[in-house]
Amino acid sequence: MPHALLVTGLPGVGKMQFANRVATWLLCSQPGTDGACGSCRSCQQVAAATHPDFHYVTVPEGKTQIGVEQIREQLVEALQLSARYGAWKITIIHPADRMNRNSFNALLKTLEEPSGMSLLMLVSARPARLAATIRSRCQHLPLPLPDADSAKRWLAQQGLQDAESLLALAGGAPLAALALNEAEWVGQRGDLCRQLMALPSGDEDPVRAAQSWAKLPFGQGIDWLNTLVQDMIRLRQLGPEAQLLNEDLRRDLQSGAHRLDWRLLHRHRDELIRLRALSDAPLTAQLQWEALMFAWSERLDVAPLH
Repeated sequence: MPHALLVTGLPGVGKMQFANRVATWLLCSQPGTDGACGSCRSCQQVAAATHPDFHYVTVPEGKTQIGVEQIREQLVEALQLSARYGAWKITIIHPADRMNRNSFNALLKTLEEPSGMSLLMLVSARPARLAATIRSRCQHLPLPLPDADSAKRWLAQQGLQDAESLLALAGGAPLAALALNEAEWVGQRGDLCRQLMALPSGDEDPVRAAQSWAKLPFGQGIDWLNTLVQDMIRLRQLGPEAQLLNEDLRRDLQSGAHRLDWRLLHRHRDELIRLRALSDAPLTAQLQWEALMFAWSERLDVAPLH
């Protein structure tokens, strides 16, 4: 094993599940060919989050970043101690991209001078945010999306009735699709989409629309709105034959694609990408949604479909 792993992949692909399985396997006192036994003292302690050689560093409740004191106290000092059970010492940092500059600097020395049988796993959906000096000292392990058929079979085993559309909405990530199934707003997608499409004609008020959209978790709402814009761009470029992420909303999206200028659609997409990059910052969701809804109400001459 390397002394440091950088586990990356899209949100909902199973990065933390993978990291925890690796940690449990390494700490298990009687591992089998399929992984940890699940019944020894180490496995039981990992499951109860009480294993003395397994540490987990994340963003504290009410905070937006992993601070330098956390790295020093929960990681550096822990890795300097001898393993209680004489085997591995393991720390998972998730999401690793939420460390600040001071945290990176505190972590760097540990990466440069690893101690004994220690393993540090950095888990991130946005590895480009990590300092280059951190990335270069880790073995990179990207987790790809599973193939669609395998993901749909797994989701069906979890009891999802509409696995195909939820998987498309989640960008192919099965755990993200599973989470979407629990979200109340997913059942309101049709009403929200029609509300959005009514803005350019003046049949809907931007402030009222923003109040409805602000009920969505901000990051999820931005991601979903981005899929609507992508679908309309596809309809503008490919016409009725276009394959859509929101296939069940095709009729509403076709109406919107015919009434919106393609330049405006690309402008919206650029803005959504910018906002998604800031989604971890303390933004006022209502004001952001109002700005987006007013922008969506903007009228441009509609270019002919090609």
